[in-house]
Amino acid sequence: MSHSQIELLQEEPTHHFHPLVSSGPKTDAQGAPDYLNDNGDSADARRAFSDWASGRAVRVEVQGKPEGTGTSFVHSENAVKAQKVTSPGYGPWALRYGGHQFGGWADQLGDGRTVSLVETINPTNGQRVEVQLKGAGRTPYSRFGDGLATLKSSVREFLAPEYMAALGIPTSRSLCVTALPDVSVEREEMNTAAVNMRIAQSWLRIGNFEIHARHKEWESLRILGEYVSKHIFGWSEVVTDQGDAHRPPWAARLVQRVAESNAVTVARWQAYGFMHGVMNTDNIALTGETIDYGPYGFMDLFDEDCICNHSDYTGRYSYRMQPTMTLFAIDKLIDALAPVIGYEIINDQAPSPGVLQSATRSDIAEWTDAADAKREPIALSLQRTMLGEWETVWAARLGLLKADKELIDSLQIAITSLDMTRFMRGLCAVPEKVANNSPIECIAQSLIEGASHVQSDTGPSRVDLVTNWLKTYIERLCAEGRDAANVSAAMRKRNPRFVLRNWITDEVAQRLEQFDTAFLEHVREMCARPFDEWQDEEVRLIS
Repeated sequence: MSHSQIELLQEEPTHHFHPLVSSGPKTDAQGAPDYLNDNGDSADARRAFSDWASGRAVRVEVQGKPEGTGTSFVHSENAVKAQKVTSPGYGPWALRYGGHQFGGWADQLGDGRTVSLVETINPTNGQRVEVQLKGAGRTPYSRFGDGLATLKSSVREFLAPEYMAALGIPTSRSLCVTALPDVSVEREEMNTAAVNMRIAQSWLRIGNFEIHARHKEWESLRILGEYVSKHIFGWSEVVTDQGDAHRPPWAARLVQRVAESNAVTVARWQAYGFMHGVMNTDNIALTGETIDYGPYGFMDLFDEDCICNHSDYTGRYSYRMQPTMTLFAIDKLIDALAPVIGYEIINDQAPSPGVLQSATRSDIAEWTDAADAKREPIALSLQRTMLGEWETVWAARLGLLKADKELIDSLQIAITSLDMTRFMRGLCAVPEKVANNSPIECIAQSLIEGASHVQSDTGPSRVDLVTNWLKTYIERLCAEGRDAANVSAAMRKRNPRFVLRNWITDEVAQRLEQFDTAFLEHVREMCARPFDEWQDEEVRLIS
């Protein structure tokens, strides 16, 4: 693979992955970078990291060090090329999973263009991180695909997690993107290829359990569940080996954990107007992180029925439906783990190795039926968690100590067809305007004008809706009796000035085709600091 590439590096998530990685400058433009002619230690680390991130040196020996797994690779003087450091016991892996896609079972899917390189522990916080390359070529699960990714899709996944993380939404991260100008990818048209190095606590998803359950691979299902419980969720009491020791139940607890973590994530999606676009069960992470950024979108004009995925003809994954689809996904996880859940209910312990595999059909049916007792409690818990988190995030955006569903629902009706981000940013000034005795009608008109597009409804009825909502909102503000300037300042830290709109990611990708990395770095900084008061040349990207 040629060194003729564009490498785009995220500084903050790189240190999130491993704080001891020293990787040099954030972006390298087309052509031979300076580090190729530098024999110093920092250049060697940069060269080694580049080889690893671009897929040139996938099979590397990752050795444990007191300061954290993997440190020796990026700092070792000799760890450069795969053939020089290959360990016979190590290789990349691709995950096997199935999934319900748009409501129907799709059977085996799997990582068709993604390979995991390593799992490591961040020594500063003990958090587990799994590192992947997306677009690195064919895997056993590629089927008829080429295993490649386009520069445009890779850049979209490079930028969105930075914006999501800045908003406080759980998400995977992108360490870097390596563009491959010499490799073309055929989609609707020919595109430049790219490799995206991305990280998450774990890339396991609901579909990993579904595929084993569908194929009655009960022993694999048990082993996977014990692994997730003990190593991903950190439940040290879970027993994973043979023996007669009591085996504490883990299956229903696992579903509860997945349900609550995803409830928090989706509640924050809803509060900030994010639409995932493809909430298939193979795209729902067990950790609750937002993963697999495909046809995502951030709300422009507020519309509860907004669909960001042009292939979603029925609106299954519209903004309004995302909470419902979360419930659907968790119900499918219960389906997959039902025999284990039921066994635990009846026997008050988790199954030992071999128990599920040797069970009769009637045993499996009995345990599966017993698991139904957990469906309603888990669903109710998910809904309570989601509603509570949604109200909490909205309260912060509104500058209130507490917000209720009625106030938020009436706000969403009032801002329908208005720009959600611009309206909420404009609202940050309202506490101070009220303190200065500005008329409510003038405040309402100013908010509407600031959040209007050509398609917006700004007629008398819209003015009345916003004015009436403002009256209720201002009453709540005044009742709390807090300093107006402090409230406005706090609101500006919760309501972004910048939103990553689709046309911006499109322009970034177009400019990268001409090797313009400066514009990407500009947008990346805005994604990382969306609450800043961007001015001058950034104004075009805010409008």
